[in-house]
Amino acid sequence: MCRQPSPLTLKNVMTLMIRHCSWVSLAALLALSGCATRIVVRPVELPLPPKLTSLPTVSGDELQCLAPDVYKRLGQRQSDIVTRVKKLRAIIDANNEAAKDNQ
Repeated sequence: MCRQPSPLTLKNVMTLMIRHCSWVSLAALLALSGCATRIVVRPVELPLPPKLTSLPTVSGDELQCLAPDVYKRLGQRQSDIVTRVKKLRAIIDANNEAAKDNQ
């Protein structure tokens, strides 16, 4: 039966380097794995998606064939979509305001 290879962790890598590589390689690994410098993230101004155009209209006669629960779910779905679009636009607007403040 084949032995499963051990997962590649820092401990395993260092053990392999100690066993099979020179001390110079180990020192290089330790030197390169030091703390990273401070990373500053600045918001970038994002373009807003185009405004919603008017959607195709549906007459009441066309909706008569729908069961009442389907009609109610359709209305809730439309309301959820509009709410989500408004929230996403608000997030983009807030990001753009932060980007302007950081310039």
